[in-house]
Amino acid sequence: MSNQDFLKQVISNLKKPIRSQWRVQSYSKTRASATVMTYIDARDAMDLLDEYAIYGWNREHYEIDGKVYCRVGIYMPDGSIQVRSDCGTESNTEKEKGQSSDSFKRACVNFGIGRFLYDLPIMYIDTDVVKINGNYPKLLDKNKQPIKNLNDYCNDLVKGKISVDNRPELLPNTIQWNEAIKYLSGDGSLENIKKKYKLTGTNETLLQQEIL
Repeated sequence: MSNQDFLKQVISNLKKPIRSQWRVQSYSKTRASATVMTYIDARDAMDLLDEYAIYGWNREHYEIDGKVYCRVGIYMPDGSIQVRSDCGTESNTEKEKGQSSDSFKRACVNFGIGRFLYDLPIMYIDTDVVKINGNYPKLLDKNKQPIKNLNDYCNDLVKGKISVDNRPELLPNTIQWNEAIKYLSGDGSLENIKKKYKLTGTNETLLQQEIL
């Protein structure tokens, strides 16, 4: 098998969806809400490479301007190596470990691993309180009850088993608010704004007043 055919086959297999999990990416500073996204574990990415990179693979971490990068290489049938690299961001808990894991997964995306995650939506889930002073709010379902299993809840949302309004609220004096004003000032449609954001009657009036 040629290098080109082997790489095409490997990438096709690495693109397949694998186990993923949902977690809180961030909490709103202005309202009781959390942004929730899905991710894959670095160990699952390694297992995938072990299974399909049959001639072997390697990873190498290095630093540029204080940022941690990862270089992932897959060995070809003729012994050459196809390399992909990317940098990572630090986690909220362990800075160096977070950058190492994130840079590895980002480099793997260039081979197709985890690319299916980009087809999954970002969730906006209500919380019981606004996150302040280091507290960790509880995530609430559409009935305002604590979510017991975030993975099950979000997967059910994706499958359409649960119907909720996941639009973030458009609040005055925010970046999104200013973007909405600019959009409407350029003959944009208020209905399109409403499709993207929750907009209370009061805020709709304020928005219209600002573009008069």
